[in-house]
Amino acid sequence: VMNRGDRRELIFIDDADRQRFVDTLGEVCAKTGWQVHAYVLMPNHFHWVVETPQPNLVAGMKWLLGTYTSRVPPEKAGRVFTNIKNCPLCLTPLLTPLRIFHSVLDRARHLNPA
Repeated sequence: VMNRGDRRELIFIDDADRQRFVDTLGEVCAKTGWQVHAYVLMPNHFHWVVETPQPNLVAGMKWLLGTYTSRVPPEKAGRVFTNIKNCPLCLTPLLTPLRIFHSVLDRARHLNPA
């Protein structure tokens, strides 16, 4: 799953934003039965590999993005995310999505050196 900030703006400005998102992600996993196998939070987008035992990805994403946005402090308020997209359905064994995820991380490291 991948999503980015509206107009490619920042989603995560500081560690508090990142922790708020991870906490909200944990809540949606408890509600939906999702299992997150890997994730990366970039300043203006995120990637994660998620296993969804039930067909509830869209409903869960709506809850996650809406809930996180409602928890953003007022000084950062506004439209946070673009429309839900880039959620490719993968019916292959988990090993293939994890390999893809690692290649995305390698590319991100190359494009955004520390």
